[in-house]
Amino acid sequence: MERLDIGTIEEASKMLSGFLFTYDNLERNKQNKNSIDLGALSKIICDNYWTRSKLAIGFNANEVCWRILFEIFSAQSSGRPISVTDISISSDTPCATTIRWLAIMYDNGVVNRMPDRNDRRRIWIELTEIGMSYVTTVLQDLSKRISSTFNR
Repeated sequence: MERLDIGTIEEASKMLSGFLFTYDNLERNKQNKNSIDLGALSKIICDNYWTRSKLAIGFNANEVCWRILFEIFSAQSSGRPISVTDISISSDTPCATTIRWLAIMYDNGVVNRMPDRNDRRRIWIELTEIGMSYVTTVLQDLSKRISSTFNR
C-alpha cells in the first residue's frame, strides 16, 4: 500500500508540475502579447504632438490646453456635463489657468459656456463643432498610428 501511495503521489506530482509548467507558459505568452515597444509608442506620441501643433486652431495650443480639450471631449463623449472646476481638477490644472484657456478657446469658437440654471456660480463647458473636430482629428491620428504600428 505504501508503494501505491508513493506511485499516486508521484503521478499527482507529475500532473501538478505539468499544469504549473503550462500555466507558467501561458502567463509568459500573455505578457509578451501585452507588452509593447515603448520606443515605438514614444515616437507615436511625438508624431501626434506635431499633428496637434499643425492644427490651425487660431491660437497656440500647448499641452495644458490639449489636456483641457481632452477632458472636455471625454466628458462630452460619455454624455456627462463638465464644469470649469471639474475641468481644472481632472486636468490637474490651476483654476486660473483653466479659466484663462477656456476664455481663449471661447473667443476662438472652440468651446461654449452655459450657466447652470440652479447655481449661478457654476458654468458648464462643451466643445463646439469646431472643437469636436480638432479633438477628433487628433484622436483619429493617434488611433491610426497606434493601429498601424502595433497591429502588424
